[in-house]
Amino acid sequence: MVYFVIFILAPALILAVLLAVPNTYGLKLTKFLLGRKTESKHWVILTHKSYEAAVKGEYWESIYLAQKALELNPRASEAWRLIGNAYEFLGDESEESDQLGQAAEFHKNATQAWDKAKEINPNTIIPGYHE
Repeated sequence: MVYFVIFILAPALILAVLLAVPNTYGLKLTKFLLGRKTESKHWVILTHKSYEAAVKGEYWESIYLAQKALELNPRASEAWRLIGNAYEFLGDESEESDQLGQAAEFHKNATQAWDKAKEINPNTIIPGYHE
């Protein structure tokens, strides 16, 4: 039990706290504690931040962060899905403001991103997916 707490639970809790820190200090400290492993998994953090931006309605930020994640891991299907979602919401907003040409372009971009996500991981669930 002591082994579990010292070597499994404690590091997991520390990592969870550090990843929750919304600044670069937390990321730098996490990298220091985990060494190079964090560098290779940095795309996971960027993907999560992309999701958080989308939840707040910051769709361009979400796209930017997901693209940065894809630079580190081009096969991150979740990043492609988030890009598609962001473009879909941008398209919906454009439709609401009668910018139909722009809306069509955003919806096309959404479908292309979702196609890529499905190509990488056919089990990716995308509600309302335009096939």
